[in-house]
Amino acid sequence: MSNRSFVSPWSDSHELENIRALDPGHPPLWGDESGVYFHARDYPALESAVRKGLPANPREWSAHYFLAVALEGQGRHREALPEYQTAVDLSNGDLDAVAGLVHAYAASGDRKAAEVKSEAVKRRSKSAYVSPYMEAVMELSLGNKDKAIELLESAYQQKTPDLYYGVRADLRLDPLRSDLRFQNIVSRMNLPD
Repeated sequence: MSNRSFVSPWSDSHELENIRALDPGHPPLWGDESGVYFHARDYPALESAVRKGLPANPREWSAHYFLAVALEGQGRHREALPEYQTAVDLSNGDLDAVAGLVHAYAASGDRKAAEVKSEAVKRRSKSAYVSPYMEAVMELSLGNKDKAIELLESAYQQKTPDLYYGVRADLRLDPLRSDLRFQNIVSRMNLPD
């Protein structure tokens, strides 16, 4: 299965070229490129873009998050772990970064660490809002497909922004791509082709 099979149609490298053509003075921000390469699932380009910008933004948690995603997208799960942890620390526990950490632990074979992090989020959900999308990602990372589908349905019903942002590009959802229940949720979202 090609990484390009889940490309978000509104985000590709041609958009960056268009930005530069329309506004030659537009600064080459790593964030512009990171979002495009994330949605294009072009993990080597994502890694390159983040590594170019990271020295100027070492305390920007999202830079570490996107670097971790890029590493995971290339199968380098263990290398992604410290980047996710840095993203968690710098963001004061952003749930996307925590869900990434859970996924990387599980993908690298450390199920116990993945479960510990996931349980901490479940405890957190008793006193604060936790997006069902992030819960779904963690459940799926632990192999709980049925629970993940249930939570994605809840995310759809709540119209959570993270579902709409990540559903086509998030590598953590790949085990569900062929599941008809997942495809049904995506089709009901009426995303552009």
